[in-house]
Amino acid sequence: MKFNWSAVLLGFSRLRFGIRWPQIIVIITIALVAAQACALYFGLPKNQTTIFLHYTVYFGIDRTGSLWDAAWIPCIGLGIVALNTTLAYATHLYRMRMTVLMLTACCELLLFIESILLVIINQSV
Repeated sequence: MKFNWSAVLLGFSRLRFGIRWPQIIVIITIALVAAQACALYFGLPKNQTTIFLHYTVYFGIDRTGSLWDAAWIPCIGLGIVALNTTLAYATHLYRMRMTVLMLTACCELLLFIESILLVIINQSV
């Protein structure tokens, strides 16, 4: 049996094998939101009144805020997941659904990296 590489490149449209890819991607993105919340809750120092929210190479730390300001990151991520999942399941085209869900997973991955970098910035000071 020859492996079909074009099916991989076309968004898993022919490689289903009984695996429900959209549901797996939604579960992964929800797990990324939970990981963001856990990283921020357990990683940020709770004894400080202000934390550093943004760091640039040229100017250093240019935005500070409270712990509640950092809590917006998982909330925004959950909103992105809810909106994009609703829009993805409103369409009946499999490729469009997979495209929207993969972009959602990429957004959540970037938000997860942002929350990890936020924890690293606040622990180094």
